[in-house]
Amino acid sequence: MKIIKRDLVIIGGGSAGMRSALSAYEKDPTLSILLIAKKPLGVGGVTAQAFSDRMAFHATLSYTLPPQKNYLYHALDIYKIGGEVSDYNLAEILAKNSESAIQYLISIGVPFVRDKEGKIDQFLTDGSIYPRACYVGPNTAIEIAKALHRKIKETKIEVMENVMAYDFILKGNRAVALKAIDTSTQEILVIQAKAFILAAGGAGEIYHQNVFTSEMTGDGYAMALRAGAELVNMEFMQIGLCHPNILFAESGSIFRALPKIVDENGKEFLLDYLEGEDRENLCALEFKKGAHWPVSYESPTKVIDLAIYYHTLLGHKVYMDFNNNPSYLIFEHIPDEILRWSEKVGKEIFKDTKPFERLRIINPTIIEWLKKYGIDLEKDRLPVQNALQHFQGGVTQVFGKIAGESAIEFAKNKDFVEISEEDLKEEIKTIGIPAEKARKRIKDIMSSYGFLVRIEEGINKGLIELSEIRKEGIALDEHGPSYYLETLNMLDVAEVILTAIKIRDESRGPHLRFIKFEPPVMEFLPKKENWNKYIVIKKKNGKLSYEIREPVRPREDIK
Repeated sequence: MKIIKRDLVIIGGGSAGMRSALSAYEKDPTLSILLIAKKPLGVGGVTAQAFSDRMAFHATLSYTLPPQKNYLYHALDIYKIGGEVSDYNLAEILAKNSESAIQYLISIGVPFVRDKEGKIDQFLTDGSIYPRACYVGPNTAIEIAKALHRKIKETKIEVMENVMAYDFILKGNRAVALKAIDTSTQEILVIQAKAFILAAGGAGEIYHQNVFTSEMTGDGYAMALRAGAELVNMEFMQIGLCHPNILFAESGSIFRALPKIVDENGKEFLLDYLEGEDRENLCALEFKKGAHWPVSYESPTKVIDLAIYYHTLLGHKVYMDFNNNPSYLIFEHIPDEILRWSEKVGKEIFKDTKPFERLRIINPTIIEWLKKYGIDLEKDRLPVQNALQHFQGGVTQVFGKIAGESAIEFAKNKDFVEISEEDLKEEIKTIGIPAEKARKRIKDIMSSYGFLVRIEEGINKGLIELSEIRKEGIALDEHGPSYYLETLNMLDVAEVILTAIKIRDESRGPHLRFIKFEPPVMEFLPKKENWNKYIVIKKKNGKLSYEIREPVRPREDIK
């Protein structure tokens, strides 16, 4: 067993981890700083790999609309679009510091697109009221990860790659050491530090349908839970329409070009699962889907996600066809104002054109980008499926910086704490469900009962099945200790998520609870005004417990 000592240890090599490491180093380069990453930097994590039609980085700049107190509008958008179940004061910190965050990224080489006047170009998306989305192109996040990685290399920050953290060693209320494993050699490591930052990313891998990188098994959540931390809002996760095989969110201009949505037989099926106003307004709904990409109860566009989901449940595959117009395309129904704010063009581009021609006008970059993945939209249909993405992420640059500065100050005022032989004991079970089989069962349960359509009977069934896995136990198999430890973490996180899903007996944001789901019948459990609170889950005496808590609300003068 190898023992390592550093002043500050950052767990996670994504953009949050790298940003916090850099801010800590910039605050005090004399302290020893170690960043551990489960995959090599630039290879692992969503930031370094995922892309969309024009990936957005939301920021309130000095010239962002409206002219007065613009960051407060941004903060209110974050709070309201987040279903009013997050702390407003944090939303305000995020909005207020977003300009300095983007300026830092520019200073280290992220090439944000600028307009003819030299200002950073911004467009409207993600349900915002005003255009705030800055971008590089499909690869905004990838460019951010590359720039942060380049900057890390210029410093004395030590990086250990292919290292998975899996538990803290605690003394009182403080984490004093970390248990980790080298995933390439399976060697156990013990890392002592005066301070830790946990930035280990999401848990997309507990679902079959996700656009995460494969190492994202929720280790950070599980470690935090076992260390006594509180987990909040675990029932909320972004679920959107994505490519099933590459990490591509099919949002924005992809929908605003209005492709025909068909199945493997070329059949246009959306209208089969809709009724009333949804059928009549499908043209506008598909267009608006570009700015309402993750499914949301509050957005009428959710019926598109649900119709696609239902069609795939029936065994079909779904595609976007950019060479044919949908039958329900009605020129008069195109929302011209949104088009001008989002794509900077008028709706005349919809006259006598096909989706591919429109996409070539509003976003030619994505057409060329997809060719790198062997997809030629002029000839090929684009596969679509519902998938999990951005597991409550997206705020990493502002809070990553704050975490780094705070942690380095903490480390300067603390000493190392000795650990004992007892602390290093490890139990690896060899009797129980083999890890690979247990992992498949966890993913089956979460994908069936905790994904897009959530019905009480299924949720209860899922919780029982998870408890049966825990009772039987998970055993080491031929995949080795790191795979076994990951699977234990997946079980912990799955139980937390499904428990939170059960507690919130309403629909809100991406959390869709149903009484009946047999499209075109979609009977939701409605949103409840007294449920604009968050669910706090923690582990007490080895068991999950929860508390319903009131978030920090906006001040009266800015509501």
